[in-house]
Amino acid sequence: MKKIAMPLVLLAALMASASATAGDIGYASPEAALTALRAMPDTTVREENDWFVVHDKENATIWSITSEKNPAHPTAVKRAFVARDGGVSIEMNVMCGAQKEVCDVVVEQFRQINDGLRQRMQH
Repeated sequence: MKKIAMPLVLLAALMASASATAGDIGYASPEAALTALRAMPDTTVREENDWFVVHDKENATIWSITSEKNPAHPTAVKRAFVARDGGVSIEMNVMCGAQKEVCDVVVEQFRQINDGLRQRMQH
């Protein structure tokens, strides 16, 4: 699977740690999340490497939701940028409907992306 790109506006704000929670994305399924997010007025959606990447500007959230072509389908990764202790952290929630091994890879890839961003911003 290929890495997901993040908008530069949010990269500039990234300074603190990321946490991950399984399951609770605020919607019943990744498909329900994508449908609801597409209907919101302040979101942009693009398709990239078998993922739908949704930028919810109002809630400072980046969603990555698999297309049917992705081996991790149905999966949604919600990353919310939260001001905390003078910095910004990423709260990551994942709902993965694929096999556990595939889901573990998805979570690890997003953790690595988050860690890489944090390291680049600290230099």
